[in-house]
Amino acid sequence: MMDKLNFISYLGATVFGGIIGYIMRTLVEHHLAIERNKENIKIIEFNKGASAFRAAFVDAIVHLQENINTGNKMVDHIIEPNVVITHEKAKILFEPFLSDSDLQDFNSVWENYRNYENDFFQKNKYFNPGKVSDRKDMSQYCLEQILRLLRYAKPNI
Repeated sequence: MMDKLNFISYLGATVFGGIIGYIMRTLVEHHLAIERNKENIKIIEFNKGASAFRAAFVDAIVHLQENINTGNKMVDHIIEPNVVITHEKAKILFEPFLSDSDLQDFNSVWENYRNYENDFFQKNKYFNPGKVSDRKDMSQYCLEQILRLLRYAKPNI
């Protein structure tokens, strides 16, 4: 009789332990699933913001690349004030998706882009706007600044 009682006690404890283990595993998996969902949502939202940011620069990139080939225009005829305003709006909308450390670096790169003319003229003191190769070089320099900015907007997977 005692063996039967021990067996029933053992069986009851095993079943109870199994139920507790199952409940704990389910709670942990549920918590992990919620965290995965939050991370997925964060990635999706970043990718949407990054896509909109990249899209704001498409026209400027195309025109700068064309100008690198031809040298027909001055860069300030490509990156006009209304273009800069469009880029600034895209920047403001994209900033919330960046981490604090990335945001600091991003703003530094943004300032380089905004001051590309001054930087270019300091590095190229003998710039001649009538010279096709100088206009091409300035277009290349401006494009490089934009591409540095766009590195922060690479899609996350």
